[in-house]
Amino acid sequence: MRDAKRRPVAPYDLWQPSMMANSSRDPFWRAVLSAEVAATASMKGAIEEKCTRCHTPTVAPTPKSPDGEVLAYLTNQDQRSQLGVDGVSCTVCHQIADQNLGTDASFTGRFEINQERKIFGPHADPFTMPMQHFVGYTPTIATMF
Repeated sequence: MRDAKRRPVAPYDLWQPSMMANSSRDPFWRAVLSAEVAATASMKGAIEEKCTRCHTPTVAPTPKSPDGEVLAYLTNQDQRSQLGVDGVSCTVCHQIADQNLGTDASFTGRFEINQERKIFGPHADPFTMPMQHFVGYTPTIATMF
């Protein structure tokens, strides 16, 4: 998809350079995560679990390589670790269910993902076939719209 000036405007093209798409690649996040773990090694699991909930939600709970390192895991070439490198994908946010959404219980990555293979968005009557065909999700209007 391109606009009149031939610039890419497809949802993936607009997401790919975003902060969300690069949340797991962010060198500042990686440095802070490493520093926090180094400063409080006894809390490594809890620190990594909290941080990865938001920065690598497609592979949360905490992804780990065979040596137990989260950041090393994200360099693996297997399909699951590559999902983690994608950071916050469109499907993560658009699958968030409205249970407790916006309450303290949902903060810091404690949102609920619906289990019905539905993708929530603003459109009342979306054309569902492409998304169902290509990714197996059904676009559905979100209750908050």
